Amino acid sequence: MIVKHIIVGEDIRGEVGNKLSLMGILGDTLTINLDYPLSHDSIGAIVSLAFLVILERTTNDADQKEVTVQVAATMGDIHLINLVAKLPLANIGKIMHLPVNRFDVAVATSSQVVINAQIFQNGGLSSKATSTLNININSPA
Repeated sequence: MIVKHIIVGEDIRGEVGNKLSLMGILGDTLTINLDYPLSHDSIGAIVSLAFLVILERTTNDADQKEVTVQVAATMGDIHLINLVAKLPLANIGKIMHLPVNRFDVAVATSSQVVINAQIFQNGGLSSKATSTLNININSPA
């Protein structure tokens, strides 16, 4: 199994019929224009983030019963999330979607959020991917 994509958005939710909706899909940069000046004690902005990690089965998965997936997000030295899931591989197709539910983060200055997804199988790391979101905060002087 490999990590095919990490898509970053503002919210994710399950829908009827086993569908997922990812709202506010972001590219690699989010620009926030504040209409007030930032002070040393101000929060700046609250940013909502959610991820969709897309996994793809490979021919090497034929005898695997499960894999372990770890998804972590950091902003500088701050650990925003660290999720670990054991996923059974029985009765799934070639593509698997792993949603990471919305969480909020306070951003006071321009920052970078780094999302890492890793797959462990057969006792070791088998695939990894990284996505980076640059958050630019603009405020009047």
